[in-house]
Amino acid sequence: MNHIKLKLVFITWLGVISGYALAGAPPPEQTLGGHLVWGKCRLEAKVEFDNSYPRVEGSTWPVVCLKARIASQAAFRDDIGTENLAMNYSELYHGVHLARVVSIHGKYIHRRLFLLNQDNEDHVRDQKFTDQLFLQLGHVDMTKYTLAIGDVEVPFGINHKPLTEVFDHMIKNTRYWRGPRWGAILNYNTLVSSQFEIGYLTDRLDSQTVDKRNDNDDHIDEAVSLRMMFDMGALEGVRFVISGYGSNKGERRLGAGFFLITENGDDVSFEWVRLLHEPDRTSGFDQVFRVGYVSPMRAGVRGVAEYESEAFSYRMGTVGFDFVLPDYGMLRMSASYNRGWFKHQPNYMVIASAVQLSI
Repeated sequence: MNHIKLKLVFITWLGVISGYALAGAPPPEQTLGGHLVWGKCRLEAKVEFDNSYPRVEGSTWPVVCLKARIASQAAFRDDIGTENLAMNYSELYHGVHLARVVSIHGKYIHRRLFLLNQDNEDHVRDQKFTDQLFLQLGHVDMTKYTLAIGDVEVPFGINHKPLTEVFDHMIKNTRYWRGPRWGAILNYNTLVSSQFEIGYLTDRLDSQTVDKRNDNDDHIDEAVSLRMMFDMGALEGVRFVISGYGSNKGERRLGAGFFLITENGDDVSFEWVRLLHEPDRTSGFDQVFRVGYVSPMRAGVRGVAEYESEAFSYRMGTVGFDFVLPDYGMLRMSASYNRGWFKHQPNYMVIASAVQLSI
């Protein structure tokens, strides 16, 4: 594990030194006449409204949107050295817009985890998987209805994550937003101030599940999820989100929260989710409460803060800073204090750092 620490320290200081040479002009975000875009993936087309319904003039179909990120992350606890974790993370997203209302979206993740056990030996765990891959009919900014079919993300909650992914593997629990992979999601957008999503999800197409169930439908996980979003422009751009989720295995979830973007560019989020393992509540519940904040970039630096509490497990508060490196780079550093829910649970500090490149 020592050689991993030395590499991380070297990478971190290299990022700090490079940060003093910040690039003046922002890097480009498109080429090929607007057919290939990246970063914020701005659509170079003129949008006009005809009877309150948007239509695109002069769009350059097809358009391919690419977003990619690679990062080297690490988190170190001050109490138990065997819980230290380093991770190399890479993520690729594509949106292939074949026409105004037909597109194919995909998101792929590769992460390599470096763990240290009590025998003081390095353990490496390699994970490669497709996070999303679906066909979408309609466009979220131009049509009132969209339909997504394939390997989709569960339409539930906000799940705003201002911190690096290493916290998800060391401390946090992501089960509140997970669900079966395959399904269909229908979205209705008033194009004014509200959206409504309903999704049907199943793992019936998962080959691993099919092998386990041996044609027994009792092992198939099927779920229905509903999410309602309401925008309030009068409050500096705040979106309220209410969600519900139910599966045939008895799990029920209820979530509520909001996401606020101020005129100055501050991002503020709040979310509460309660998960019932059975409808009659005989098996208890799990619950998470999260408040996050991300400041706008000022002189190449932004602040990050988050408080998260999971019932009967932990309470953690985190503060950090992100430093812009030339062009597509960023150095991220944060400190977190974690307090156990009960007296017998440990309290500890976590220091995390990451160097990432993204487009």
